[in-house]
Amino acid sequence: MAFFSSHATPIWSLLPTLLGALDPWVPHRPHRDYHQDQPELIDTNTEICVAETGQRTAFLEMLMAEIAGMRQVIRDYERDTDSLRQRLNTALAQCIVLRAIVEIMEKRVAFLQERLSLPDGEDAGVGTPRSRGAAR
Repeated sequence: MAFFSSHATPIWSLLPTLLGALDPWVPHRPHRDYHQDQPELIDTNTEICVAETGQRTAFLEMLMAEIAGMRQVIRDYERDTDSLRQRLNTALAQCIVLRAIVEIMEKRVAFLQERLSLPDGEDAGVGTPRSRGAAR
């Protein structure tokens, strides 16, 4: 006993090493619960895969619907932009015409003011309603 009491620590440290070395030669029985649970795990994994596939499909459909909606918004925006451009071009054309009319009217007013400001002896009544009536 004196041998064991003086060498207890090395013996206890050697014991797991020996058991570990003998483990490959010891025949093992497969654990029955593992093999019985394996089909349930496969079924669970299949259900999880099916559920994830369904979720991914639903998410993809939602994204496609949102993309289609955004494309419609872009088309509407482009249509509105074209309509606004046409309206702007029409308004600019009308402004050009109005400026030309105003310029013509200003020149006519200036011409008539010039004609009416002539002295009495030099065709002062031309273009006025009185002179037209008197000429008849």
